[in-house]
Amino acid sequence: MNDHSRIARKITIVLFLSQSLRSAGFIAAFTVNAIVGVELSGQKAMAGVPGAIDHSHMVAGGRPAVFMNPAGPLFGPVGGS
Repeated sequence: MNDHSRIARKITIVLFLSQSLRSAGFIAAFTVNAIVGVELSGQKAMAGVPGAIDHSHMVAGGRPAVFMNPAGPLFGPVGGS
């Protein structure tokens, strides 16, 4: 029981590293998507289209949370218990 601080430090390190890798991967994917958009279309103006589609997909994924938020107090965290 005395090693809570050691465990917390390990968890913190793992979370920091995983979020860092995720961020680096997102930046790399966004850059590659722009290059691929230009290569596939042959037009420099199309470079932002893959990123815009990806961003709109992420925003659309969060929309149900807006509608479910008011229902939270009605149902509670475990179905009304």
